Amino acid sequence: MKTGIEKSNCSGCDVCSNVCPVDAISYETDEFGFKYPVFAENCIDCGLCERTCPNNKANLSRLALNAPISAYSAVSKDSDCLKNSASGGAFSEIVDAFCEGDYAVFGVKFDDSFNAVTDFVCDKSQIAPFRKSKYVQSSPNSSYRQVEKFLKEGKKVLFTGTPCQVAALKLFLKKDYDNLLAVDILCAGFASPMVFKKYVGHFEKKMGAKLVSYSFREKRKSLWRYSALVTRMEFANGKSVENFIDSYYRGFIKGLYFCDACPECRYAGPKRTSDITIGDFWSIGKIDASLNPMKGVSLILANTEKGVETVKKLSLSMDITERSTQSAIIGNAPLNSPRPKNPRSADFFKLLKDHDVVYCINRVAPSPPFRKRVMRKLSRILKLIFKFGR
Repeated sequence: MKTGIEKSNCSGCDVCSNVCPVDAISYETDEFGFKYPVFAENCIDCGLCERTCPNNKANLSRLALNAPISAYSAVSKDSDCLKNSASGGAFSEIVDAFCEGDYAVFGVKFDDSFNAVTDFVCDKSQIAPFRKSKYVQSSPNSSYRQVEKFLKEGKKVLFTGTPCQVAALKLFLKKDYDNLLAVDILCAGFASPMVFKKYVGHFEKKMGAKLVSYSFREKRKSLWRYSALVTRMEFANGKSVENFIDSYYRGFIKGLYFCDACPECRYAGPKRTSDITIGDFWSIGKIDASLNPMKGVSLILANTEKGVETVKKLSLSMDITERSTQSAIIGNAPLNSPRPKNPRSADFFKLLKDHDVVYCINRVAPSPPFRKRVMRKLSRILKLIFKFGR
């Protein structure tokens, strides 16, 4: 492609269409549901798209990749914020700490058709759609142009995205802005929007109504444990469905329908292009037994001095404790290396041509056998009995 990379290395970050001075770039989707740029006849071969693509190796030297200065576990003191966040509420509290005066917050939400898209608000009380995880490829659309416009107008801008999207923004802007705070999320990979749409369609047909709400990360407590991995779907007829690690999420965890660029990601490592990195602190239970990641514990990495100064402001709103950066990196795969391609991905997409999406996921990535699931539950119950019996 004219961006200087192969189509298989494109992560669909939209920056090439943002930087094009003659709007010669649009997008099409391939047979797997992933978007890629196409170039119109009015292309003037200026080379801007090639010099701005975050997946073009030649551009890596133009990016500042910073090792974390400090790492923290953090839990919001606001019970509503904690309940309505995927992990510990870091995103919401960072917004509150950074956004004063004239500002804009960019984040990812589901639109009315359940496409994951980047949008912005200029009132931090309206960030609710940006909360929680969206385990599907998102579209920044024209957000890079909008960020630059706001920055030049003097607004404070908080931009949240995946590492490659933050890299794309930095390459697009060509310089750092004091009024920009870039926050990236711990990203395991992009899932196919087509697969997600088929999954939504499966349940709309089953429930006999249109989907009106989808949450990948609901927090629930059973008789014997907490879970932050409950998927909840709500439909226009008032019906709802809740699943613990449902089929789509299981396929996502196994990397069954990831973008081809993700296993080659150059930003899945400890060095980041952002000021702050946020995600789940899944390994915190091994470090501090008083914290349960299933109740919601955020990992916050401050990667620049700007990030450090923002994190300092969180002590009033969060129970925040500094941890070793090494302990944070070891327990979080996206801080180590990209996830390898699932060898059965091709089998899944081949099946998908003729079968229902849920059947395909369950066939290629089946849930553990019943006996194994029962043994896991018994093991957890025995651990709890031992813990409280001491």
